[in-house]
Amino acid sequence: MIPQKYFSVTTLSALLSATAVQAGVLEAWTFSEGDGTGINNTLSDLNTRFGPAASGNASVQAGALQFGYDGSTGSIFQGQGFAGSVGSLSSGVYDISWTFTSASFTSGTTLASVGFAFTDRVDTTGDLGQLELRYDAGTFGLRFDDAVVGAGTPIAGFSVSANTLAALAITVRIDLDNAGTAGSFQIGYQYDADPFIWAVTDGTAVAGLTLDGYEIQQQATIGERDWVAGDTVTIDNFTLSQVPEPSTYAAYAGVLALGVAALRRRR
Repeated sequence: MIPQKYFSVTTLSALLSATAVQAGVLEAWTFSEGDGTGINNTLSDLNTRFGPAASGNASVQAGALQFGYDGSTGSIFQGQGFAGSVGSLSSGVYDISWTFTSASFTSGTTLASVGFAFTDRVDTTGDLGQLELRYDAGTFGLRFDDAVVGAGTPIAGFSVSANTLAALAITVRIDLDNAGTAGSFQIGYQYDADPFIWAVTDGTAVAGLTLDGYEIQQQATIGERDWVAGDTVTIDNFTLSQVPEPSTYAAYAGVLALGVAALRRRR
């Protein structure tokens, strides 16, 4: 118990921070390596490689991971597991988040995409769901699929008519405790200075799977997905986090109430 005379706003902030550590970030990639570092040499805070193999279409540039086209590599489909210490997640609620820091395409590019599938690589080898940023002849959009909707389902409300894109922060929330039911796969985003919104709240994560990794998906020259030299999409801060249980939020409220009461008594 902290003596009342030592209770302050600083102490309260420290208590809240300590409580938050009970959940929070499980693994994160910040792409702080030097320019030109390949996806197989970009490491998380737990020393996990972002991708298992080098690709001429992806490397670190200016503190972010840049996807482009090297003139010969047709696509990137690379599966990777989270760190062994994270393990194979079978219960709980998790956020996978990252930011498309920028994107730029020439007017001649007809269809291009970069995205991720969120996978069970150990038990069943399947996807809980997927999300991609798609550029289609001058318009950016977001597409997803889950247990109910098919691949390439557009997310209503997000459409940017331009050849370049400002920062787009993405959060994909997967509720493993309720997989197979509506609401277990959710997608939110914040574009540029606009407020964050949950754009998909009734998605359904595939039931019977664990969450233990992801698949990087860039289609450069397959079918109509044709990139040209100079086209780029960059991402940063790819993070896996555990969403606090309701009991943790109750703990936050309790600590906050305790702190407010103590501060009032001091005054």
